[in-house]
Amino acid sequence: MKTLPFLKVLSLLFLSLGTLHAQDVIYSEDFNDDVGQGNDGGVIELSEVEWTLNTDACTIEAGDYVKVVDTGNTRLEAVDCDGEAIWYSPSIDIS
Repeated sequence: MKTLPFLKVLSLLFLSLGTLHAQDVIYSEDFNDDVGQGNDGGVIELSEVEWTLNTDACTIEAGDYVKVVDTGNTRLEAVDCDGEAIWYSPSIDIS
């Protein structure tokens, strides 16, 4: 019979812990100003961005790419890269 008050206290504890541990955004990337940046047909263009891209494991030929495109929503997109492409954010100090 005394479990009901215990559950109320436990619920309040979880609610308060959730607000105590609110998360801050330390990095966000929307690619809005990065259209065309990446590897397009083997031509690598990353001069306008803070992030980097490793396409060494890819076989990218004419018409293939791993780059930022805008077709109504800006995003990083890969087309027929025949391998692993790795996107790296800039280094972030999380201390």
